[in-house]
Amino acid sequence: MLTILFILGTITGAHASAYNFNGAWIDVEAWVGEGANETILVVDWNRIDTGEDTISESHAFGFRWDGTAYESDMLDAFDTSGILTVTTGYGGAFI
Repeated sequence: MLTILFILGTITGAHASAYNFNGAWIDVEAWVGEGANETILVVDWNRIDTGEDTISESHAFGFRWDGTAYESDMLDAFDTSGILTVTTGYGGAFI
């Protein structure tokens, strides 16, 4: 099943800090959660409507957890912390 989530971003205004993620340096704007596992969500709004006015930088946000976590857990953590405003359609998923 393919889950599609609509993410409406609101940037916190925090400055990104460089982080070495599996050998790649990424400017992570904020982290949420704690634990031994980590991943980074990169949101890129470049040319959403292919117009020059929508060109912007990509934004990276980190998520840490222990045990089992799903993409929905990560997005909920970002929403709860105020890093991103996350909304979904059709009860949270649709094909």
